[in-house]
Amino acid sequence: MESADIHPAWNASEESSKTENDFLDVDDRSATEVILSIFTMGLIIVLSISGNIFVLAAIVRERVLHSKTSIFIASLAIADLINASLNMPTILVSCIYDKWIFGEIICAAIGVSVVTACTASINTLGAIAIDRYFAIVYPFKYSERMSACRVAAILVWIWTQSVLFGLMPAFGVSEFVYIESEYLCSADWSTHLSYTIIIVLVNMGAPIILMTYSYRHIFRIASAHRKQMRTRHNLNESGADVPTGRNRTTVIAFTKRAKQLRQDTKAATTLLIVMGTFLICWLPHTITMLCFAFPSCTAIPEGFYVVSTWFAMLNSACNPFIYCITNKQFRQAFKRTFAQMLPASWKRRMDRRVNPDPTLGTTATVKAPNSNISIYSHDLSHTDDNIHSHTPTIIADCL
Repeated sequence: MESADIHPAWNASEESSKTENDFLDVDDRSATEVILSIFTMGLIIVLSISGNIFVLAAIVRERVLHSKTSIFIASLAIADLINASLNMPTILVSCIYDKWIFGEIICAAIGVSVVTACTASINTLGAIAIDRYFAIVYPFKYSERMSACRVAAILVWIWTQSVLFGLMPAFGVSEFVYIESEYLCSADWSTHLSYTIIIVLVNMGAPIILMTYSYRHIFRIASAHRKQMRTRHNLNESGADVPTGRNRTTVIAFTKRAKQLRQDTKAATTLLIVMGTFLICWLPHTITMLCFAFPSCTAIPEGFYVVSTWFAMLNSACNPFIYCITNKQFRQAFKRTFAQMLPASWKRRMDRRVNPDPTLGTTATVKAPNSNISIYSHDLSHTDDNIHSHTPTIIADCL
């Protein structure tokens, strides 16, 4: 639980000799613990970088995923990539050497990156909850309330706020230190209690309350609509309500709306799982932050701090797997994106296995009948808005 400030001057030769002697030093740590820690963090880095690159590639390349909600998912993937490409490698190296070897400036930069990525992630999840709330609770006002300019403004606000919170310790609100028990450079949560409270309450508590409220209403509306559909279905089965003329039009519109609501509810379920995973992964680390702020907190064993850091980093690798497991469109998009990355000879070999007759062509060019309908579309009356909502277009519409 001890944090090691790295403000003292660095002696290059001394640090070099220490580095050489301390490489994979297991005097205070078992060899199994060191190897397991290095292996798991290395695996998390590989899965996080590759998985989130696939998410971004799928969103950019696949027309079926062009929606406003996907813009927020891309923002979440970018935050995870920052975490995986900047923060995790320094944790891995610090775990290997059992100390910080990169110097004070890099420590401060990583501290900014850690706070920025975490803040951007939780606030993006809050924005996704708002997006789904308007899509399901107010479907006919969705395009107005979540316009292209508003989506762009929300993204700008999220990242501006995240960077500002990350930079606050550089302006005296706190300071950046290397926390030995977590192999991580971050803000010193023990010296400036106000900064710690702001991070926990404003950047964690407020978005969690917002997401809880939004998803509670989303599933309440979905549940009420399912009951309404069952009642109508039972009436139709009994022959008490035979649709004719205007009633037939009403039934068709109602059926379309029911289908769209089912799609939106599935999407909301996927995103709720993403939110739950984030909370599970980051809650232990939040607890350690509070324990640093309150030194009287002695009930937590030393090993919990390392585990909490690994869990927090694991979150960056989870989201791509959640999309792939719970969402058919993302799963198909990942397959097509992966196939497009293969060498041409491999593609031809795969095509021959699927289609032995060369006159049938390649499977990669076959489109699903409903491939133009986004799973994150909010209402059938606004499908065109969703289909043509590319990332550059959303930003350009506001200029």
